Amino acid sequence: MITLTREFSFCSAHKLPYYEGKCHNLHGHNYRLQVTVKGDLIKDPKNPKFGMIIDFHDLDSLVKEYIIEEYDHKYLNDFLPNPTAEMMVEAMAKEIKLHLPLGVHLHSMKLWETDDSFVEYLNEY
Repeated sequence: MITLTREFSFCSAHKLPYYEGKCHNLHGHNYRLQVTVKGDLIKDPKNPKFGMIIDFHDLDSLVKEYIIEEYDHKYLNDFLPNPTAEMMVEAMAKEIKLHLPLGVHLHSMKLWETDDSFVEYLNEY
C-alpha cells in the first residue's frame, strides 16, 4: 500500500454562531488543505498510469472541483450551520471519498485554519 499527498490553499470567511468569543464575529482565514490517499500500484504496463496509485493531476482536478471551487472566497456559513474546522474537514472528506477512482481510498485530510492550528480527518475503512 502506497500513500500520496497533495496540498492546496484557499481563502474563506465564516463566523461561529454558537461560539462565545472573537470567532463569533465574521472573519476570514487562509486555509491550507492536505489530502492523502492510499492504494496499490497499478501493475498493468499497458495502463498509462502504470506504477501509480493515482495521477497527481487527477487528484488535483478532483480536489479543485469538489473542494477548492466550492469553498474558495466563499462565506462558509452558506454551506455549514456552524463551520468549525472539524465540521469542514468532515464534509470535505465525505465529498472526496465519493469521487475517488476505484482502488484509491482517502487515508487522511488535514485542514489548517492558521499557521499553527489544524484538524485532521483519519479515514476508518
